[in-house]
Formats: sequence, structure tokens, C-alpha cells
Amino acid sequence: MKKMISALTLSACLVIAVSSCKKSQDVMPQTDAVTAQATKEEVLVSEDGTATASRVTSGDNVTLILRPAKIDGQDAMILRYDPDPNYVNLNRGQEVDIPALTWTAGGTPTYRRSLINFTQLSFIPANATIVSATLTLYGLPAGGSPNCPQGNSAGSGFSPNDSYLRFCLSPWNENTVTWTTQPTTTNTGQVLINPTSNQWNENKVINIKPFVQSWVNGTSNYGMMLLLKTESPYTSITFGASENATNFRPKLVVVYHI
Repeated sequence: MKKMISALTLSACLVIAVSSCKKSQDVMPQTDAVTAQATKEEVLVSEDGTATASRVTSGDNVTLILRPAKIDGQDAMILRYDPDPNYVNLNRGQEVDIPALTWTAGGTPTYRRSLINFTQLSFIPANATIVSATLTLYGLPAGGSPNCPQGNSAGSGFSPNDSYLRFCLSPWNENTVTWTTQPTTTNTGQVLINPTSNQWNENKVINIKPFVQSWVNGTSNYGMMLLLKTESPYTSITFGASENATNFRPKLVVVYHI
């Protein structure tokens, strides 16, 4: 009789144990689902079905991912060619590339600079603390840069193409800006972009945290100018613009907390 009671008791314990395990297993997916939901990417703006601004929240940090396309993207090339005075008044805000170069045409130097602005930084609350701000400029393949057909001036025979991103101090619009009307800039706090090693397909990852923190703190956001450190022939660097295919558009990833 005692053996029968013991057996029944053991069976009951096993049932309870198995039942408890099932309940424990049932809880885990719910917890994972909540975590996944908390870190899910939230699309803020899209163009042609592709996100141009999205946000991910994880704990105290928020990550804002900006990769503007043609409509929201603000970037433009400005150019100068002294033998033709009309060049300085040409607007090239709808190009697929954003180069910086000094080359020659007919033996006379010609110049290119580019402007970039991420207007969607307005999604970041005023006075948020910027943890990081990483700008990626994407190199183009051979034949992919109509305004810089020689690509990056890398290798022997070419000048190193170190370049700067400078803080713009005055407004500009990609549909109207020209060399003549280009914004004023400051070299205070400018960010150095190291020279390229390849003629084509070289991306640059750039820390612009001080720029973004300044804009979030209330400084007017007029974007940045890309220009060569030394504007002398034959020097060039080129990247994709917001009018380019998705994989070549500039991308800014900002991590912040309030």
C-alpha cells in the first residue's frame, strides 16, 4: 500500500514538474517578443517604399538612421571653370555624385565642391545628448561618377586627396545654390577625411558627432561642405548623392538619449 501511495505521489510530482516546465517555456517567447518589439525599427519617412528616416529604441538610447532619397535629400555640387564665367552660376543640385576635385580642362584648372545637409535631424529632441554620429559616404564604381570620371586620385602620379567636411554658416538650397552663392563655412572644428587608397569603390566612415551635437543644441543646421584639403591639380574624390541608387546614398546614423 505504501509503495502504491509513493508511486502515485511520484506521478503527481512529475505531472506538476512537467506542467511547470511548460508554463516556463510558454513565458519565454512572450518576453522575447516584448524585447524584439522594443528594438523594432520604426519607419518615420519613406520614399518609393524605401525608408529614408527610421528610428530604433533600445533601453535609454535611440538610434536615428537617415538615408535621404531624391525628394528629402539635400546635396549639391558647385563648380568653377575660369575661362567660362557662366560655370560659377550653374546649379547642379540633381546630380548622382558629390565630388570634390581640382582638375584641368584645356589646360585651365576647374574646381568642384559639394554640399550635404540632413534636414531630418529635426526628429531628434532639442538638447538631447548625442552618443555618436557616424556619416558614411559611399564610393562609386568605375563609370558611376559623371562629374568625376577619373574617380579618386589614388596611386602614383596623383596628389593625395585628403579632404575636409566643413561646418556651413549660411543657408543654401540644392535647387538654386551655385559657386557664386555657396554658403560661408568655417575651418574651426572641420573634420579631416583621410586620402583614398583606391580609384573606385572606397567608402568613408566619418565621425561628425560635434556637428550634430551643435545642431541639436540650437545652432542653425546649414549642413556641411565637402572640399579638398589642397585644391590643386590633379586631385579628386567622389561619392554617391541622394539622387543615386539606395546603396550609394549618404547615410547618417545618430545614437542619442534624452
